[in-house]
Amino acid sequence: MIYQARQIISLRDHTKSVYLLHIAFPELIEINVDLAENNQLWGEKPAGNKIVDEKELSGFFDKHGHYVFSRKIEQPTAIYFELERGYEFQDLVFEDSGMLKNIFLSEKDRLIYAFYMTGSTDIVIQGRKVKSNYIESLISKDPTDARIRYILFERCKMDDSKPEYSSDDMLTATEAAEFLKMSKGTFQNKLSRGEIIDPVSIGGSKRWRYEDLIDWINNLRP
Repeated sequence: MIYQARQIISLRDHTKSVYLLHIAFPELIEINVDLAENNQLWGEKPAGNKIVDEKELSGFFDKHGHYVFSRKIEQPTAIYFELERGYEFQDLVFEDSGMLKNIFLSEKDRLIYAFYMTGSTDIVIQGRKVKSNYIESLISKDPTDARIRYILFERCKMDDSKPEYSSDDMLTATEAAEFLKMSKGTFQNKLSRGEIIDPVSIGGSKRWRYEDLIDWINNLRP
């Protein structure tokens, strides 16, 4: 599938903040999974275009690395997330309809997560960044293999196989840790440091309301 892109949005994370750049192209650009390699649409001086706007989004990531990116897209657009070196995305959630996606390395070995979409849509992309060189190291072994890059992109997405909970469900510590994608040890350590919401006591047992966990997660977002 090939789209004609009129707008490129690049979000850089070279520091603790994110830099949002709107890059205008003089003509329509065909985009597919090889867009970055073919058109050099990343780096300090992207080729064939000019940066028309740049601003810093301070507080884009909360203290746990969570973020939410939301925009109304009026025309065919490519969005790039360029992370500072040594970090990668996990728990990515996004509207998958009509969207191409890819992951690759910049010229400075920074991971770039790419989303390509048609226009006239409201796009929301959310997830969290974690310190890790795992995906970077695997891509480095064969950076031109689009199939491997796509598989690695799928790996960073939210696991849809986890149990479904309703607002009234009460979770055990094990279930709450699994829902938050933490080991039980990490969960207990964060709980003891006050970094996790307190449970309620039911007959001497500790439980977390699923609805409370969702509210707590939402409040972490900038």
